Amino acid sequence: MQALLELLPLVAFVAAYYSSGIYVATAALMGAMLVLLAVDWLRERRIPPLHGISAALVFVFGSATLLLRDERFIQWKPTAFFWAVGLAFLASQWVG
Repeated sequence: MQALLELLPLVAFVAAYYSSGIYVATAALMGAMLVLLAVDWLRERRIPPLHGISAALVFVFGSATLLLRDERFIQWKPTAFFWAVGLAFLASQWVG
């Protein structure tokens, strides 16, 4: 069940992208991430760190995409996410 919930934002983005374009898909992704965070909070009373980081990046880059009407911002989200996770893994050998 958790794996299906984690795929919800991706499925929403792809479906909206093919039916209506990048800007509607970005809004759908932001909405789906909000639903994912709400489900996480209701089920466990906490938000997993990776979901929190991913949601923050989606909201920042998605808002920039929608406000500036520039699709490059939402395309930077995966890169920024993987850099943040990579840096966390590198730092984990010195911290904790």
